[in-house]
Amino acid sequence: MSKSKGRSNFKVTISLNSLKPNDERPNVALYTLDDQGNPSKKIATANGNQLLIPTLLEKKEVNIAFGPDVEDPKMITSNMLLKYSAAQIIPELRKRPLLEIPQLEWGRWFWNRVCVSGKVRKCNWFFPPIIRPTLPTFRIPNSPLIPSVNLGTTKVQEALNLLTPPIITRCFPLCHGIVEVYKRTICCDIWHIIPRIPELIPEIPELIPRPFPDPPFPPIRRVPRNIRLAKSAIEPAKQNFMDESTVSDLKSLIALPSDQQKYDFLVARPYLIHVLCRNRTVTKVKLGETNVGLDGKFTFCFNQPLVLQPVWRRCYTTYFYKVKQWIGGQYIYVYDGEAKNAYFSSSQEAVLSTYNFLAETCGNYTPPTTGQGKRYVMLQAIGNTDTYHLHSPIQASATGINKVLPSNTGLIDFGGQTDCPLGATLKLLLYIDPDMNGAGARYYRFSIVKTDANGNAIGTPQILDREVAWRKFINGTFPPKLEAVALGPKLIGGEEGLYQIPYISNSNKWIGNQVHYKLDTTNFADGNYNLMVELFDNAGNRIKPNGSTGAGNGTDFHYLKWKDSDDTDVVDYATLIHNIRINNKSCFADIEDLRKDYVPNPEDCQFMVGNAGSTFTTGFRAYHEDGFMKNFQLDYRKGLNGSDVIFDLGNDNHPPLLDVGDPAVSNPVRFDKMLGKASKCTFSLDLYVEAKHTNGVGFISSYDARDEASFALEIQ
Repeated sequence: MSKSKGRSNFKVTISLNSLKPNDERPNVALYTLDDQGNPSKKIATANGNQLLIPTLLEKKEVNIAFGPDVEDPKMITSNMLLKYSAAQIIPELRKRPLLEIPQLEWGRWFWNRVCVSGKVRKCNWFFPPIIRPTLPTFRIPNSPLIPSVNLGTTKVQEALNLLTPPIITRCFPLCHGIVEVYKRTICCDIWHIIPRIPELIPEIPELIPRPFPDPPFPPIRRVPRNIRLAKSAIEPAKQNFMDESTVSDLKSLIALPSDQQKYDFLVARPYLIHVLCRNRTVTKVKLGETNVGLDGKFTFCFNQPLVLQPVWRRCYTTYFYKVKQWIGGQYIYVYDGEAKNAYFSSSQEAVLSTYNFLAETCGNYTPPTTGQGKRYVMLQAIGNTDTYHLHSPIQASATGINKVLPSNTGLIDFGGQTDCPLGATLKLLLYIDPDMNGAGARYYRFSIVKTDANGNAIGTPQILDREVAWRKFINGTFPPKLEAVALGPKLIGGEEGLYQIPYISNSNKWIGNQVHYKLDTTNFADGNYNLMVELFDNAGNRIKPNGSTGAGNGTDFHYLKWKDSDDTDVVDYATLIHNIRINNKSCFADIEDLRKDYVPNPEDCQFMVGNAGSTFTTGFRAYHEDGFMKNFQLDYRKGLNGSDVIFDLGNDNHPPLLDVGDPAVSNPVRFDKMLGKASKCTFSLDLYVEAKHTNGVGFISSYDARDEASFALEIQ
């Protein structure tokens, strides 16, 4: 018997079964357990293979456990402990002071240093201005419902495929956030789930939400009932969508021809096992938190026990992450990896992409240009669309284009469409080289003036003076806080409408995705305009590129006009000018009459009676005064639960004039094909005309037009 700090102790020898002379020996400690069986307090630590146990524990109604020696007992998992009742084990150890621990148990007590890392980014969905072949002006010669026509290869389907643009993302680093790191373990027999993969894959939720409230093609009226039910039962804020890389891997998995290939594919990608294994025991634990760096990157390291799992267990461990930011005086989660089924191994770089509009980013997209060897300034984007998609001839004078304008001047290629007019509010983004700070540039100014057919100004340019404010992080605060700073308009040195150039510095840590001006085009009549950019120094003196034409103090920089994705043109003038075409007229849609066998009938209530071969057509008008129609679509719906059937489609005015002459006549559809097995039924008819107008972010649906009608058919 020995004494330690006034308490009675006895010595126990710790024997680690199968420990070889040269093997590393884990340190052993004695803990008391709480009511849930978790270690609450460390009582003693072994010295080599000797452990002093307090005798007084025998008289207390406590449970104890032997396990690895760690600083924080919370780091120990339940399966790492040998648990006993003190009243039971201590008398036995006093009689025989030897504790033998099998290798399967002490093998769990070694710790491994594990580090996970990744990057967090905020992405925006948008239609890329990559232009597909122009849809030819056509009328579908035959109904897609005539028996001899293959529905999968009709011109309607071809046109639909052509008109649906791709969707891509542009991502920016998230900054000043906190990443919560979680470990998730699941035990699952892969061979058990392989035969069920075809049935499990359809259960995967939709990859992404629609990036815009407006679809890329006229929306169908009939939404499937299960989707309508889901929309009515699920809050939008709680809808989560699967990680892009996970969906891509699942598509690859289901395409593999053999079970062995699928098995090998899953073993190499344990995060997929977490997605496909349902109704299995899952253990997840929060490991800790780490900060997001200014470049969006994060790392987190922790000690993990080396657990020897029996082969039959088939357990897989991955990691997932949650990201929160301090927004509006509270932490808000902007990314939830568990909800997205985004699981990563420790060796993977975890790319966490959020589409949450609240998430704050650092920095803007930098155009891929060297500046042709000088510091430079350019109009970078209108909305999300780079300005090389804007059809604006390079200027030929300090005040304008000064040459006959091509017919598409001022229009922009967007969303798979060529020559779209600009409307509503335009977000204007400049790129001002950071080195322009050293050139003395302190302020910028936008002006606009209507132009004639040669790009020359008509009247006096109007200085744009709508308030612009940018937000930045306040230095020395944690959690990080934001403040808004008014950039302008300011009156400096007698010059109006000047805006502070928001250079990034230690005192000005601007968040990303902010624009230099928001131009409300509805304040201007339709037509072509020169949009002008000027620069000024700290005293309000105008500065211009050295040797350029026009007023101002020569400075070592130049203006650039973005010519195409790889090239720029130097603008040797004191003012940078782009020509834009503003148009805010809406489209027109009108179902003028309904026709049986091509005979027009303008009556409100129509009950058509015919034979199986009778044809239905309609007289209609789909029109935009300036020709800025993206497309029109005619479809009908049968009865209560019929689907929308498209039977006519086009992309130009039908008829050529708005309210002159006869209406256009749709493609014919046979009565028997419309009615199917029914001998009579009611129908609704829908004409949708979609505008081509854009603000550079999406198509402007408020300029679309729609008209509807209803009628009944009967075959006798």
